[in-house]
Amino acid sequence: MVLVDKGAPCSVVVSGAQPTWLERHAAEELVHYLRLITGATLPTVSGIPDGMNALVIGRAGTNPVVAEAVHEGVLSLSEDSPGWDGFAIRTARRGNRDVCFIGGSSDRGTLYAVYWLLEEVLGVGFFRDGEYIPRSDSIVLPESLHIVERPVFEHREDGLLAYSAKFWGWDEWKRELDWKAKRRANITWPFCGTGEITQAVLAEWGFNVSPPVPPQEPTLPERLLEYAHRLGIRVPCHLPGGSMPGVFWEAFPNAKKLVMQWSEYAPYTQLHPSDPLYKRFMVDFVRHYRERYGSDHLYIAEFASESRILEGAENVQEARIQFVKAICEALSEADPEGTWLPSSWSFDLSADDPGNPWQANWTVEQVREYLDAATYPLIVWDTWSEEAAKYERTEFFYGHPWAFSVLHCFGGETYLLGNVKELVRRAHALGEKPQEVGCVGFNVLPENSDYNSFYFELAALLQWNPRTVQLDEFVSRYCRLRYGARYVEATVPVWQQLVETVYGEDSGTVKIIMDPLYWFRPDLRLLAGWPEDDERVIPMWKRRGEFIPKLRRAAELLLAAGNLVGENNMARRDLVDIARQWIAERFNQALIGARDAFLAGNAGELARLEPICLRLLEDQARLLASWPAYRLSRQVAQVRDQYPDPVKAVKLLHVWCNPVEGQESVPLRDYYRMDLDELVADYYKPRVAAYFALLRNKCAAGETTVTDEEFDAVYTPVERAFIAAPLCPLPDDEDPTDVVQDFLEDTPA
Repeated sequence: MVLVDKGAPCSVVVSGAQPTWLERHAAEELVHYLRLITGATLPTVSGIPDGMNALVIGRAGTNPVVAEAVHEGVLSLSEDSPGWDGFAIRTARRGNRDVCFIGGSSDRGTLYAVYWLLEEVLGVGFFRDGEYIPRSDSIVLPESLHIVERPVFEHREDGLLAYSAKFWGWDEWKRELDWKAKRRANITWPFCGTGEITQAVLAEWGFNVSPPVPPQEPTLPERLLEYAHRLGIRVPCHLPGGSMPGVFWEAFPNAKKLVMQWSEYAPYTQLHPSDPLYKRFMVDFVRHYRERYGSDHLYIAEFASESRILEGAENVQEARIQFVKAICEALSEADPEGTWLPSSWSFDLSADDPGNPWQANWTVEQVREYLDAATYPLIVWDTWSEEAAKYERTEFFYGHPWAFSVLHCFGGETYLLGNVKELVRRAHALGEKPQEVGCVGFNVLPENSDYNSFYFELAALLQWNPRTVQLDEFVSRYCRLRYGARYVEATVPVWQQLVETVYGEDSGTVKIIMDPLYWFRPDLRLLAGWPEDDERVIPMWKRRGEFIPKLRRAAELLLAAGNLVGENNMARRDLVDIARQWIAERFNQALIGARDAFLAGNAGELARLEPICLRLLEDQARLLASWPAYRLSRQVAQVRDQYPDPVKAVKLLHVWCNPVEGQESVPLRDYYRMDLDELVADYYKPRVAAYFALLRNKCAAGETTVTDEEFDAVYTPVERAFIAAPLCPLPDDEDPTDVVQDFLEDTPA
């Protein structure tokens, strides 16, 4: 079936006379990408003109041409076949013309069908960090094209916790939502905070707070909610914890309360869930939220997640059960049609669980009691399933419906990581018989975006249908869609090197630190894993040295792939990522060697490794400065209107996990650790230099021990100096390809 011949349109796009917004959007997207491929603009019409082939978009209820095809049995588009969110693409001969039907059981399915055709048939690559558009003056669809797809999992969330998106505007968010639709996600993480609605509820209750003035224009959250809904993406309502201002406690001095604390920040007071005011507040909150934003009947609510209870609950489990009962009663009254989405992140089942490091651990029996106390429909979001796998320890949450939820990265973790074979293995095990284990959803919930596209593209395919995904085939598909069909043979070996290394079994996690070690305050342990993991981690550090030649080889192969890095921006980005990982692995091995030399009293080896480590950090800063995504100044520009001193705010965020001066948390120091040019040059490098100076002095004195206080004495001035210094941008006029080639030429294989 010919769509375009030598730049001339041979087909029209046919939508119904009154298409829905999403069907019209699907048609516009199809026309847009076909124009990008060929330069030709296909006309959009409501009926098939004589002598023209046709791409017919829509459902039987909105497009008479589709209705006729369904009636004749040419294709099926119902809730049963292909199923809700499913779609069908089929070519057929109609009279003297060829017709391709592109439709879904729902409008959302129709949009998925368009993106599937563009991606899987025409070779368009959709990625968070860019798109690949194949170029041709002609397009011919395969003969007898017949595709029927439906998801294995009903609920598919592609969320983005607020760390990366905190300062986004409309353009960034729209790009993100469009990408989610292309990945066939039907839920996203909430955009709206709880403060505005809480303020409105308290004002209605008569407290001396100023309700927000209704804006003349829609707010950003309102615009985002509307656009998400138009794309068929649901947005849960995030319920507040019940924290109240002082005037509330003055009015209700006898109200039961909980005094909570997160990390080392100031304690806060919130309503106890057993107090009748708690339920009343939640009911009014949901009512106000629905009046302002509408409702997708999904509610996120957690009890004491990541906070410890200082006062008000001698029996923590009793308070947890009271919370479940209060939330269920409130939601039943406020929205009888809804679903509660409790997260397993709160269920800290072991002493090293990062979900709640300051509170008494849960037992599996307590998890069961907590879930069984619910009287409102729920789906457990098993956050961090790929690593913590709490669904295994709780017998699939004891019969309650749940969703496999990939977290993968925390805070500022932007290095290349993720055990892809293990992710595929777990997804395959669920995808075989998801109903038998009660798994109704597959979520991807990273804490940052635009990094590790390889891992997240794999997760997105598994989210749709794990049974169709094999790792070797995925690597070839990834290279075809990211770089183009003519570069597959040259680039598959690049990613095979990465699958064997950073995306292999020795990939790091939050529990097993394999990050670039310059991200942290170096000490004599060098974060060699948590104590109970030492037996696993120490051999891993030794094996990580084997990554170095393979990462170099990956960079060389990418550079050798014809003119790929010259013509493809995503290939250049991948080259930067591979090279920065290569530098980081070499630095890690050198720093570990320096630490070992100090412990052995080997001053000569310590002196040999010091300039190597510092030079590697100089190289890393130079490389990062050559790519916009890795410039600290870019982050400063994003927050310029948010803080009086945006430079200091960004620096405080990276050092102390809070952009407000004076609010510091030692446990969260360096939580937003990242590869950013000035962060490496002006913070990490001086800290490593201070480390070596301290070890040299100790070694000269014949000492092989250093106390925490001695480390703190040299690191604190580095931190303070970095925060106080003005922004000192590095030169950004270098081509990253030239930078990487310089490094390869200067470094013996």
